[in-house]
Amino acid sequence: MSLDLLGVHLSLATALTGAIEGTGYALMAVGLLLVYRSTRVLNFAHAQVGVFGALVTAWLILEWQLPYWVGVVAGVAVGAAVSYLFQRIVMRPLASRPKVVLLIATLGLSQLVSAAGNLFPPLSHPGAYPAVSDAVFTFGDVTVSAAAVTMLAVVAVVTAALGIFLARSRYGLALLASSDNAEAARLAGIPVHRVGAVVFSLVGGLAALTVVLYNPVQGVAAGTGLASQGTSMLLMAFTAALAGGFWSLSRAAMAGVLLGILQAFLYANVSDPGTVSALLFVVLVIVVVATARRSRMGAEDAGAVVPATAPLPRALDLTRWSTRVRTATVVLIVAVGVAAPFAIGTSAGQLTLIQIICYALAALSVCVITGWTGQIALGQFAFVGIGAYLVALLVNHGWDVSLALVAAAVAGGVVAGLLGIPALRARGMYLAVLTLGFVTAVQAWLLPSALLNPAGQTLISVFGPHLLGLSLLDRRTYYFVCLAVLILVVLLLAGVARGASGRRLRAVRDNEVAAAATGISPAVQKVKAFALSGAVATVAGGLWGVGLGTFQASQFSADASITLVFMVVIGGVATLAGPVLAGVGVIGFPVVLGMFVNGLAGSIQNLITLLGAIGVLLAIKADPEGIGAGLRRLRGRVLRRLEAWRPSPARPEPAAPIGRVAPRPSGDQTLAVTGLSVRFGGIVANDDVSFTMAGATITGLIGTNGAGKSTLVNAISGAERRASGRITLGGVRLDRLPAHRRARLGVARTFQNARLFEGLTVSETLALAREADAPVSLAGDMLWWPRGLRRDARLRAESDALARSLGLEAWLDSLIADLSTGTRRVVELACVLSRRPSVILLDEPAAGLAQREVESLGALVRRIVHDTRAATLLVEHDLPFVMGASDEVVAMAQGRVIARGEPEAVRTDPAVVASYLGTDERAVLRSGGAAS
Repeated sequence: MSLDLLGVHLSLATALTGAIEGTGYALMAVGLLLVYRSTRVLNFAHAQVGVFGALVTAWLILEWQLPYWVGVVAGVAVGAAVSYLFQRIVMRPLASRPKVVLLIATLGLSQLVSAAGNLFPPLSHPGAYPAVSDAVFTFGDVTVSAAAVTMLAVVAVVTAALGIFLARSRYGLALLASSDNAEAARLAGIPVHRVGAVVFSLVGGLAALTVVLYNPVQGVAAGTGLASQGTSMLLMAFTAALAGGFWSLSRAAMAGVLLGILQAFLYANVSDPGTVSALLFVVLVIVVVATARRSRMGAEDAGAVVPATAPLPRALDLTRWSTRVRTATVVLIVAVGVAAPFAIGTSAGQLTLIQIICYALAALSVCVITGWTGQIALGQFAFVGIGAYLVALLVNHGWDVSLALVAAAVAGGVVAGLLGIPALRARGMYLAVLTLGFVTAVQAWLLPSALLNPAGQTLISVFGPHLLGLSLLDRRTYYFVCLAVLILVVLLLAGVARGASGRRLRAVRDNEVAAAATGISPAVQKVKAFALSGAVATVAGGLWGVGLGTFQASQFSADASITLVFMVVIGGVATLAGPVLAGVGVIGFPVVLGMFVNGLAGSIQNLITLLGAIGVLLAIKADPEGIGAGLRRLRGRVLRRLEAWRPSPARPEPAAPIGRVAPRPSGDQTLAVTGLSVRFGGIVANDDVSFTMAGATITGLIGTNGAGKSTLVNAISGAERRASGRITLGGVRLDRLPAHRRARLGVARTFQNARLFEGLTVSETLALAREADAPVSLAGDMLWWPRGLRRDARLRAESDALARSLGLEAWLDSLIADLSTGTRRVVELACVLSRRPSVILLDEPAAGLAQREVESLGALVRRIVHDTRAATLLVEHDLPFVMGASDEVVAMAQGRVIARGEPEAVRTDPAVVASYLGTDERAVLRSGGAAS
């Protein structure tokens, strides 16, 4: 049965075929969810482990002639064993690390089993993938193979078994308990690690079984399509899991079946497979945008992929020895780079050197996204491919290579900026999935399209490249051009890293909410980072394409993008030198090895994949900060020994005395909250809250846990959306503005956890707060404009002077992550003071402090209010502290204001006493409170 509707062919046979294939995606999605619910980790190795187990099955059946079900059981056992060993050897020791680090570990496993699968020798009896039977069943107009019937039957049995396992078995119940609250499960005696091992083994076997059943339905040839098959199945499974909110097994399974039906209809109606890939990527984008904010896979699961590496103390970094060591290092590196093409005289060797430079450039683009903004991007080689195709197209039309590279950088920046728009809602793990889909769509659709490949060629060739009239056919000459571009890009990125632009990017990386409260727009910073990284990656691709001379779309794969991530992790995500050095090892070593070992020359790419996978697994276990951080530590030790041997005077730091901070020039600084309500679904957190705060006064806000105090602070600052009501500052409405716009109008705040920006030093944090309202030029930082350098030096000096006036001098070069809670509180208040606010919102500033620290904090708060003349809201559980510091007190209970007035009047108000102590008279008497 079939029909044509608006030019779209619909048929029952197509729908049935898609539904059968969709059951494979459903099983894959269920496996992803089981791992996520037990570990909070996205298992990017899930499909590739299944492909590896399916390869073992094909070998045993076709090569060793074992019975079908024996081969299937063996392949499933291999998938389970690989996953179990990975969980015991890698995942368990890293359990306390951020989840994104564990995500990278699963990428390492994916590449490792992919490379291992490619080491299998070719089958001596190749053919169709083994199926239980070649029989075919016909039902009217619908034909169904025995493989499809087997898949449906096995899926039904497995689904029922999983349901029983989760609902009845000890491990299934333990999995559900640990997925809801892992810490509570541990305290209840549940062996969370053992549960994780069982789950990993289960899903590894499930993945292998899925691919074994899926291959004959798809008509896959035995032993082929390992990498591409794993990536395509993984993306469909991720899309289904996202549609299920990364929590609901039933919704994810249903979404998998629907995706299979959609894919089948697309293939039935669209002649170009690349267009189908592009349309499926659009579906992925829609699912991400629709579910990112509602899914349980929230920002807290993203974690930090960037280990905090403390910089050298400036007293040491400003010495003559530091300058000499830095100069000698640069001279040595440049000398090695210049000598390399003379030491390696062969054309193949010089091509390898060019590839190393291009990979290093592409890895630097990953540094911008991952190291500076904390995002995991798995699609950077898509921009490399765009650059290669676009530069080849322009050069073949007579363009100079320099102009073609500039055009490619602009195009790459625009495309990456556009990709960054949906990525604004897709932080951390979401972004990893989105960018993996992007590189697959670019490889399958954009690169072969008429836009970049008007002739429709499979192999793209570059003819007669020239630079300012100089022919670039000589590889040694071209190598020096690539080396010059690499040096230029490193200098440009170094300018961004040391300047205000770099501080803002890293602030967004560490804490988006706090960055917005400082006046920084996280969205703008992310789009800037995407655009900059895309520009660098397309330049790398342009150089790579011209250097190769001929290339094709299959070279710009997801695996190549993952290799870039590995290079960055091995080299150090927070440095610029590390990924370049890692590129030399990951790309250069396999090529050199292939020159001396017979038979390896044809397996260079597989060696690169294998070496990268092993390297990243070793790196995240042994030294997560990477090669670059290790070199930084080595430089520090060398400088300290040189200083001890012969001290040299340090260059004087610019001084800028600072006393009282001038208040923000403004007329009325009154904050008025009128009828404010905030709801979370059906829960009312703030209900019709109204009060005003005058300038230069402190209003205390008290209430029990759950009274809605922090929600109120978040609503005023813009971190939470209001349901109704008005917030005005001096008559200007704030409630319609985002958090960073409110901050620029004078709203400053602190946070309960005093987290701030853990990867910044105290000096950098204060400079960030002081410059937040000023315009910052990314181009100026890249080009090292003298005006920008002078401005940055002045801001740092003023911030350091403020720190010294508050007793923070000893911690100026310390990372925020290394400070005690009390010191962080002082730094946070120093940031508030330097912003010259009109309104200050202090959210439990005394939390976690000793009594002596609380007393010092009270004096500091009063000084800040006196200096800034700001209207201040003080939220505290420490009643003596808040009563002694406040001019007026507002009490809340269950989201509503229950009392307001002078501190003593509020303290003795019956409603306040009842809220804190209940109505039990004995409790009131024991507390010493007034019962009247």
